[in-house]
This record gives sequence, C-alpha cells and structure tokens, in this order.
Amino acid sequence: MATLWQAHPLCPPEARNRLQDIVQGLPEAYLLPPQTGEEFENPESCLRRLQGYALSKGFAVIKVSGSTDSKRVRIQYRCIHHGKQTQNNRRLELHVERDSEGRTITQRQRESTHTQQMNCPWSVYLSLRKIRGTSQTALLLGITHLEHNHPMAINPLQYRPHLRLDEEHSKALKMASAHRASYLGYTTSQRILNKEGLSLSRTDYYNLHREQKAGEVHHEFEALIWALDKAGFRYACRADNVFNEAGELVSRQIQQIWFALD
Repeated sequence: MATLWQAHPLCPPEARNRLQDIVQGLPEAYLLPPQTGEEFENPESCLRRLQGYALSKGFAVIKVSGSTDSKRVRIQYRCIHHGKQTQNNRRLELHVERDSEGRTITQRQRESTHTQQMNCPWSVYLSLRKIRGTSQTALLLGITHLEHNHPMAINPLQYRPHLRLDEEHSKALKMASAHRASYLGYTTSQRILNKEGLSLSRTDYYNLHREQKAGEVHHEFEALIWALDKAGFRYACRADNVFNEAGELVSRQIQQIWFALD
C-alpha cells in the first residue's frame, strides 16, 4: 500500500484527508509510471491501474477508442485534457461570473463544457500481442507519450472519473438520489447534505435519474422544478406511485405541487 504518499500542500483541507486515504489504499505498483509491456487480465484492471497512477499525479485517464474483439483487442487511453481547444472568437470570459444577487455580469452566459480541452499528448494503449521471447499472447500495455502540456491538478478529486473512489461523494450521491426521487430542490437537498458534512454540485444533482421510465416524469415538470429551484422558490410535491401486478414500480404520477417565494 502507498503509505508515504502525501497530497499537494495547497490541496483544500476538506479534500486532503479523503484524497490521501484513497491513494494510500492503492497498490504501490499503481503509483509507478506506466511501463511498456505491463500485462493485464482485462481492460478493466488496466484502467484501474492507470487511474490510480493519474490520481496520485493530479490528472485523470479516459478511454477514447478501442476494440474488445477477442482476436484484435486495442484500446487507447488518454489524459482527460486530450481534446483540442475550441476557438473563442467572441472572446468570452473563461467562466460565468455573477453579482451578489445572482445576476450574470459576464458575456459568457453558460459555463463552457470544453474547459478540459488542452490537447494534452499523454497517451497509452492496451493491445493483444505476443509476449517477447514466447509464442503466447497477452494484453500488454504500450506507451505513446507520457508527457503533459498542462499543470497537474492540486486536487485531482475534481475530475469526475476519480469521484467513484470517494466514499463521501458516493454517500452524497446515494442520499441525493433519494431527494431527487422525492422531487426535492437542489437547495433543500444541499442543506440536508451539509448537515452530514457532505455536498454535491448542482449539475451532479440534476443529472441524477436522467434515465427515467416512460411516464415516470414529464420533461415539462422536470423543467418547472429546475426553474423554481434556480429562482429561489420553496416548493413541495405530492406524487402517487403506480405498481404492476408483481409489485414493481412502473411510474409516478404528479398529483400536487406547491411553491412560494420568501
């Protein structure tokens, strides 16, 4: 286990201990730079190893392409900042800024979804090929480029691929999922989470339960809930569950909604 690993000195205090616990619980081999010829049982174990290394260094790894055909396995993994930067011909600010009353004061009206695109060259691949000196084949790691063109993150838990390793984030997701199913607004959910020392971003909260069964929630109702919450309304909903003969939940029907502005 990686017992000597320490987080960056500037890592936020609320994330430092969680980050150190996660990294120190990883196999020590995960913290070593990827090596040509590393052997893996499957692509999942390869990604876990690469993601552990990335977490310890301050970036994240994502799969960008690949085939898992039993005879022609080849998967490419790249730094999360691999994408090419988009042009900013309108010269918008990098981030949205708001005044004390929540009004947008920048030309940019929405947060960019491409701020991670830095054209980073870091890249490795996993392929099925012969083990050197033998006639046997195995899933072996290959190196394309191990250099980055950007600073490492002070708090790598900011990257979504690493959040699944964070027990506190998983706990927050589980609680928030119940809130979302009960149609609680983000503000109310966040207040409940804060009492448990947890937090969740507005985006993550409203991304919960995106894939609903037909008839469970109308898109118009979801939009209304989002708008009420963003505008600062307090609201409550009453919904009836509809079950099939096997006792399985098949839909939820909205009966009442109450909202008010303080």
